[in-house]
Amino acid sequence: MNIAILEGAAGQGNPMMTLLMFGAMFAVVYFFMLRPQSKKRKKEEEERKNLAKGDKVITLGGIYGKVTKIDDESVVILSQDSKIRVAKNAITLNPDQDSSSSKDKDGGAEEVIEDSKS
Repeated sequence: MNIAILEGAAGQGNPMMTLLMFGAMFAVVYFFMLRPQSKKRKKEEEERKNLAKGDKVITLGGIYGKVTKIDDESVVILSQDSKIRVAKNAITLNPDQDSSSSKDKDGGAEEVIEDSKS
């Protein structure tokens, strides 16, 4: 009978150790996922607040353009010969200020691929 009691007590584990493990997992998730995402969001909000006429921007839809007019909640951008009005929240980044953009080794020159259907 004493053996059964000892076996039951050995299988439970220490509740403080369990709490410590959950705390460590939360800290890892916070520092590797939540904190960098929050920093990025704050940086994008700051860039939206500091938009000025003439800034080059990219929208969520992938439209590159130049800011021509700024309202309280919208921005008018010029993309080639078209003026497009978009919400400020649709502006994702400023290509001139983004240091993490993927540029080629030759300074960001775009590669043009021609279709050879002749």
